[in-house]
This record gives sequence, structure tokens and C-alpha cells, in this order.
Amino acid sequence: MPLDELSFLCRKLRFSSITEEPALPSVRIIDPCCGKGEALRVIANCLQEQGATVQTYGVELEDTRAIEAKETLDFVIHDGYENLRTQAAFSLLWLNPPYQEGFTERTEISFLRQLSSNKHGVLVKDGILMFIIPQFVLKEAAALLSGRFQQFRVYRFTDSNYERFRQIVVIAKFGKTNGAESKKNYKWLRQLGEDEKNKIPTLAEIEEIINIPYSTSSIDFFRAGRLNTEELALDLGSSPIFEEVSKRIGFRNVYADMKRPMLPLKPTHMGVAIAAGAIGGNMGNHIVSGITKRRTDITSIYDEDGKETGQKMTEYFQSIVRVFNEEGVFDLE
Repeated sequence: MPLDELSFLCRKLRFSSITEEPALPSVRIIDPCCGKGEALRVIANCLQEQGATVQTYGVELEDTRAIEAKETLDFVIHDGYENLRTQAAFSLLWLNPPYQEGFTERTEISFLRQLSSNKHGVLVKDGILMFIIPQFVLKEAAALLSGRFQQFRVYRFTDSNYERFRQIVVIAKFGKTNGAESKKNYKWLRQLGEDEKNKIPTLAEIEEIINIPYSTSSIDFFRAGRLNTEELALDLGSSPIFEEVSKRIGFRNVYADMKRPMLPLKPTHMGVAIAAGAIGGNMGNHIVSGITKRRTDITSIYDEDGKETGQKMTEYFQSIVRVFNEEGVFDLE
């Protein structure tokens, strides 16, 4: 998007201040095809100048642009948008996708469909969408937009930039509206997709203030779909798995979770405790573990004359102690 067009838009951006929790809220903005990150950085600077705490998140597939974006934005994933794993925790979705036909629908609509879905959506409630597309695409996107968004405003590029791609900016609030309003929006958006350019105001003519809400929820992960060795190292470093393994098999921790008994345990008591899983693990030169097996007993049934008339099957569960040492594996029943 040309920076002169973006500057018109930025002049009308405001953030919704929350005074109850001044230290917690932040404005998170995301661009799922961020390129070098320039557009998102301009928006972030605009909001920061007003005193907002802003975090920028980008997704870029192309290698060189992804490297440059990491120098510009706070968080960048080098992958395709379809592999993004994150939460619905973003205040603004800046969506300027590639303009092209896809296998089943246009790429612009595929981007919007996934990023506003229940499963993969990224916006907080009342979050703002800024959707930059060619004007004719609006006719195809009208159903999806009207079903998932409300409070629409549509502007076009100024004449100096409009003729090349006939681009417009759809600004909307995330959240469904009632059926009648949704139907009205659908018809209006489809009509705008076919109207002459002069019926759509330019970005230079924006009069309304565009409020960007704070996001008060935390964001726990922002990841790519494919395995990233740096992410894996961070996860392992903070994972409790190593501590848990040490706790389960370490000699010093064998009795850590077991309270001191009133009287010393007899061998039978010890066996029951091990079989129940209350104690066990590394005992020095061997490892013990409690397991439960399903058993079946078969007994014959006799009549008064001593003749076998049938059999009785009884199923039950038996706890046993399994011992591992250098000589093999042994079950103590």
C-alpha cells in the first residue's frame, strides 16, 4: 500500500483507552502477509505517538522479506499464513493479501476466511479489520464479510494510486450482527463492488475516527506450523518434563511424595504400596514399578452326583510388582 494513502488512514486512528488496568492492556496488530513490515510499522508508530503500547506481529513466506521484517516488527514468523498458530488476541488485522485467483476462490477471500474463522481467527471481540482489495473483489467477499463483521466503512485510494489496481479499504468491526442488518450489509457491499469509483469516498476524505481496541487477554503463543529448532529449544528449556522424569526415577525422590507411616512397613505393605504406584522407581541396582493385570479364574461346577455340569468364570484385577534389573524383568505376584 502506498505510504501516502496509508498516511490518510493513520490520521484517523485512535486507540480505545482502558483506565481500570493501565499496566495490562496493549494494542496488538497483525499482518499475515507483512512483506518487509513497513505498513504495520507506520500504523504502530501512529498509535505509539498517541501513548498506546503497541506490539507488531507479522507473517511472511518469502525469505528475504521475512528477514527484513524481523528488523522492523516485534515478532515475525517465516511461513505461510495458513500455518500460523496463535490466539484470538489481536486488536487490528491489517490484511493486504495477494490479488489472484485460487483453486476454489480468490486468494483474498481465502485469507479472510481462515483468519476470521472460529478455529483460526486472530481478532479480539470488536477488533478492527482493514481489508485492502481490488474493488471488484468486494462483490465476491460480501457474503463472508457481512456474516462475520459489522459497522462497515469503505474507502478507495485517491486518483493518483487508484487506477492501477482499483484498490479499496474495507474497515469493519469483528462480530456478527442480526440477520436483517447482515442482509442489508451484504447487498450494500455487493453494490459497492460494482459501483463507479466516484461513489466511494477516498482515503483523503475520511471524517470518522477509527477506534482500535485494547487487547486485555494474554497471548501465549505465536508460532509457525513447521518445526523451528529455536522454538523447540525454548520450549524444552521451560518444560517441566525433565523435572518430572527425575522425580519419577531419581533415587532421592523415590519416597518424596509418600508420607511417613505410623509404623514401619512390613514386606506385604511395601508390596501393596509399590503395586498401587505410591512408591517405586530407581531403587539403586534395580527399578520397581506397580502394574495391574486382568485375570480370569475358571472353576468347574458339579451336581449332587459329582458330575461336572459346567464352568464358572470369574474376572478380577490383580496388582503386581514388576522388577527390572540386569538379569531381566520379573513379575512378583
